[in-house]
Amino acid sequence: MSTLTGPQPTDPKELRPLLHAELDRLPDEHLETAHRFLLEMEVQHALESLGTATEQAWSRGDLSDEKIAETVREHRQRHCGSLEHGRRVILHVLFFAQLMVHSIP
Repeated sequence: MSTLTGPQPTDPKELRPLLHAELDRLPDEHLETAHRFLLEMEVQHALESLGTATEQAWSRGDLSDEKIAETVREHRQRHCGSLEHGRRVILHVLFFAQLMVHSIP
């Protein structure tokens, strides 16, 4: 692994090859942890982007309590009677629950 004694590059063109080299030197038993960390970073970025987009939608008026209620009503009218819809809802809930469990420090 690299040492933190000297100045660290911040330019992505310099960092990318350094990070690849660091990953290549990782022992096999650390690869799963490194992969999980990168996935968690990706999820965190997605959540931040979603939060920003949601705030912007609220401020523009594209998202409101009334529009949410109307959308839920329309969705239920179209889909809620089917068994397949129930399965999809359960899968989505389980997926998001798993994401939340893995994001807790």
